[in-house]
Amino acid sequence: MSTTATTTTATTTPSSTSSTPTTPTTPTMFLPPTAQTPRLSIPFALRLPILTGTSILLGGALGSMVGGHRASLIFRAENSHRQPTSTKGWYFYHKTKNYHVAYGAVVAGVKHAVRVGAWVAMFVIFEDAVDRLRGRVDALSTVCAGLGGAGVFSLWHGLGYGFAVRTAKKGFVIGAGFGLAQDAIRCLKGQHGGVFEYMGIGAGRREARAADEAAMATRH
Repeated sequence: MSTTATTTTATTTPSSTSSTPTTPTTPTMFLPPTAQTPRLSIPFALRLPILTGTSILLGGALGSMVGGHRASLIFRAENSHRQPTSTKGWYFYHKTKNYHVAYGAVVAGVKHAVRVGAWVAMFVIFEDAVDRLRGRVDALSTVCAGLGGAGVFSLWHGLGYGFAVRTAKKGFVIGAGFGLAQDAIRCLKGQHGGVFEYMGIGAGRREARAADEAAMATRH
């Protein structure tokens, strides 16, 4: 008597839901800006000392010119009642005057250089902080930095309401002008970011549209 044993093979079907590895997401406020390149194509670590150093040089030059001219006027006013009467007296008069002018130019130049450099450094730091908080690089962050700097300036000097409003307007104009100039450079270079991407201008926006169309085509 032969018995036939039937063997059943169990087949396992893969589950319809496959587990895909997920990468941990970082909160938006800690992410770098979404643009491919930083502002002015210079990283923040280099942009801060470059802009601060340039502002220090310009502030020192302008401050020394104003300070030297002011010291010259003060010296002439203080010695207007005792003008020299001889050639030797005029020689020492101009020599002393040049000394006072040089001293006043150096003192005023250093003061203006430190002051302008500090405000520009604060502006650049504010701008980069707003970029990182928003996750975008555009003129809006620069406007926020200008308004923030104007607010700190008003509080530091204890300005009244009227002067504070005027300072805020100037900060808005400076921030908008500098921000739009940066966005224009970014648009001309075909880089991502900037307010011009919202209007569909620039190579960055065209590349984003092409990528979206390619993604839609692969899905169908």
